[in-house]
Amino acid sequence: MDVGCIVPKETDFCFAKCASSLYLDLLLEATVKLCLYKKGFCKCQIRSYGGYVGAIGACNLDTRSVNTNYEMNALICYQEKCEQLKSIF
Repeated sequence: MDVGCIVPKETDFCFAKCASSLYLDLLLEATVKLCLYKKGFCKCQIRSYGGYVGAIGACNLDTRSVNTNYEMNALICYQEKCEQLKSIF
C-alpha cells in the first residue's frame, strides 16, 4: 500500500497545528510519504482505493464533519480518473 499525506505549514488554529504534527514521526516510521504545504492551508483529501475508486473532499466521515460542518466528498468510479488522482500526489 502506498500512503501519502500533505500537512500544512500554517493553520488558523493553534490546536489544529499541534494535533496535525503530533504523529508525524510515527507516520514517517511507517513509510508514509509526508509533504509540507507552504502556501496556506486547505482541508481537502484525495483517496484512491485500489486504483478503481477514488474520493476527493473534506469530509472525515464522522458526526461532526457530516452533521455540523456539512463537509462533502466526491466519489469517482472511473479507473482512468483514479490513476490521475494517484499521479497528483
